[in-house]
Amino acid sequence: MKRLLITLAIFGFALTIPTQKAHALIITSMSDPALTGATLIDFESQTNQFGLTSITIGNVEFVAVENFFNINDIFGNVFNKTGRYMENTISGFSNLTINFTNPVSAFGFNFGASDFTWSLRANLASGDVLDQTIPILLSSNAGDFFGFSAPNIVSATLSQDFPIPNLPTDYILFDNFKYVEQAGGNGVIPEPATMLLFGGGLAGAFIRKKFLG
Repeated sequence: MKRLLITLAIFGFALTIPTQKAHALIITSMSDPALTGATLIDFESQTNQFGLTSITIGNVEFVAVENFFNINDIFGNVFNKTGRYMENTISGFSNLTINFTNPVSAFGFNFGASDFTWSLRANLASGDVLDQTIPILLSSNAGDFFGFSAPNIVSATLSQDFPIPNLPTDYILFDNFKYVEQAGGNGVIPEPATMLLFGGGLAGAFIRKKFLG
């Protein structure tokens, strides 16, 4: 009887604890705390390549939805990039898909040279989406950085806003992609109340077995 009362007390306490839900945040800096321990893709390990429709580096796949992209180093350290980088040129993609092998809790990248606005969307395992607009950056070299922090991000898309048919694609440069894989690999993190309820359930099952078994 004493153990049963203890179990009921644990169960009641668990119900009083509010579940903790992570909040989505927009990332605007490479040094954002959400990117602590992040893996960096800076394209320096790649050779110059042209006319690519997709490439996988580490646990990230980059896919041009239409046309292509290049990995190049023709420009110097301008347009928020360093060394080698990804570019679309005026004939390349206006939509880029980014797929993660495992869910991530944060990602971001340097972006530059845009003459139009672009949209960044993060897709969560829950089916929810996060959106932000990347402004016109022109020749900015201020380290402009864009990304999201949220649980269980499985993919992202980068799209030019209002592309004009029969006109060149907005020529952009993309570099220093950082991502943090979700703890546990599968992106499922039990909330505190869930853990206590689970523990209480095990204790209840033990007592039931002892008294009824």
